[in-house]
Amino acid sequence: KKDYSRFYPIALLQIGLGLRIGEALGMQWDDFDLVRREVNVERNIAWNKETRELFSKKRKNAKVLEAVLPEFLVPVLMDLLVSR
Repeated sequence: KKDYSRFYPIALLQIGLGLRIGEALGMQWDDFDLVRREVNVERNIAWNKETRELFSKKRKNAKVLEAVLPEFLVPVLMDLLVSR
């Protein structure tokens, strides 16, 4: 097991996939297919100022991003998955 900074994988997701911080924070393991190197970005963590709550679904007309995981991300995600 590698000892990553807790923000390292989030930063790599942002760099490798061009995600916004809320999209990277909203990722769940079910969103990844590490064998096929595919990912679906379906959530966006954001703060609702009016209700003072966090919400995690993308807006109705927001596009779900389906992307190929860059090769450098797969070993990092595998290490994290094994160490869970």
